[in-house]
Amino acid sequence: MRRAILGFSYGYRKEDPGESNRRLVQALYQRHSHLIHLYFILQHELAACLPENSRDTTHVIKEHKLVPNAYLDTEEVARQGIEFALKNGIEKIYLLAHPLHRTFAWRVAAGMATPHDIEVETLKTGWIPADPLSEQWWTRNHLFIIPYAAGRIFGRKGK
Repeated sequence: MRRAILGFSYGYRKEDPGESNRRLVQALYQRHSHLIHLYFILQHELAACLPENSRDTTHVIKEHKLVPNAYLDTEEVARQGIEFALKNGIEKIYLLAHPLHRTFAWRVAAGMATPHDIEVETLKTGWIPADPLSEQWWTRNHLFIIPYAAGRIFGRKGK
């Protein structure tokens, strides 16, 4: 069975991937070292946190492909990840995401993967901090995700 890790970033800084993303990759290497030989399909902020020797087995998701210059949201990261998995015969995806983003990311990714018989399993990371210096206000403090999520439910997207 061909497997891969699909990773969703959580916040970012202008010139830096951010503390939350560094900690997500650290958790991957510490808690799931048995999986780090797999192919990585990662949002670019996570890919920037990888050791140099891992980058040649990494597919990086950096921009929205369907709508140029659009916000790279969870749905688009999942869409590109599942598309890559289909093209490369991947049958199981381990999903890496911040604990406050994990359930939503799983629902989106699994919804796209299941019709193609791709299994999606979440990876536990333990507690990952918010990044007070993030460019995305909703990732600066764990409490800020609540009004952001409410806005998403009622149709507001992105920044």
